Amino acid sequence: MFRVYTDLFYKDIEQKRKFEERYFSLIKEIAEKIHVKSRKNAKLVQLYSLINSKIKRIYENCEGSVSDFPENFEKLLTLTPREIASIYVAYKKNENFRKTVDKELGMVYGVKNGKHLVLDFSKFSRNIAQFFTLPDNEKVININTCFYCNKTYINSYEIENSKKNQFDIDHFIPKSRCSLFSLSLYNFVPSCQVCNSRIKQAGEYYKECNEEQLEMLFPSSENYKYMDYLRFRIIPKKNLYQQDSRSFSFSEMKDSFAIEFEKLDEKKSVLFEKEANAFDIKKRYEYHKKEFLAYIDKLRKYPDSYFLCYANIHGINEANNLNEAIFNKCFRNQERQIFQKIYNDIDSQIE
Repeated sequence: MFRVYTDLFYKDIEQKRKFEERYFSLIKEIAEKIHVKSRKNAKLVQLYSLINSKIKRIYENCEGSVSDFPENFEKLLTLTPREIASIYVAYKKNENFRKTVDKELGMVYGVKNGKHLVLDFSKFSRNIAQFFTLPDNEKVININTCFYCNKTYINSYEIENSKKNQFDIDHFIPKSRCSLFSLSLYNFVPSCQVCNSRIKQAGEYYKECNEEQLEMLFPSSENYKYMDYLRFRIIPKKNLYQQDSRSFSFSEMKDSFAIEFEKLDEKKSVLFEKEANAFDIKKRYEYHKKEFLAYIDKLRKYPDSYFLCYANIHGINEANNLNEAIFNKCFRNQERQIFQKIYNDIDSQIE
């Protein structure tokens, strides 16, 4: 529903470079402290070195058949959404490539001979979640609400000097489907537990998409434009306007209205509708329908003409302050509040 990174992130190349450098340094530092064995009786080696050698080996075996495959671990960590989409489509279509990746990135043994995948997200998960909330990253990513549903706050807090995260890190390309992108920065989507663990899980609502379409559906992609192609609409199920519209409250008649999506682009809207359906957005928003209808009631009670009259008496600044106090439009958008999109969509239709 929302793009993970800010507009500034895509425009400021230097800031993007520093962001990626911070992430690489974090993962490298952790991987250098972990030691594993490629076989049960083999010698312990540094995980970072092992991953790097395996990625290079896959790269050499590709022989140009997968053009975007990274040549080292650092590049794998910062693959763009377009590159991830390209490689994943190849992974699904090219059996030899898939077997090579799965073989190289299979199981390794830890110090106590416990088995885990080469790219084991659990070894890094806590640090990655904290990475997204670092003060240095606030300008490029704004974690307030779930990027998939926009109905749940996601944030971090401290208990006894220990930082706790109230969100999951979803893998857009599920790590259970392809472990190759388990640590790739732009495959991560901070999300609520309901969206990640209960609804999406390892599902692929984009499995029929081609490379270009898949890249468009990455919430970390600059080309992710759910906001532009799909709009909420609250429509009556029957003709309510036979009555005097001033004599009833929409919020008291919630069963007479339905939440629907308006497709703003004949082809591209279908892609984002798949995402909305995958996360059961309409059904989950249904419970809150009375709140949305109460907001429409306020818009009916305080139309623009009301604030124009108020401005004539008290001045434009006071009128704007009153408008904000009633509707919270600026605060809602600056602070990325829950239900930001549906309220903005209602505003756009009333206006």
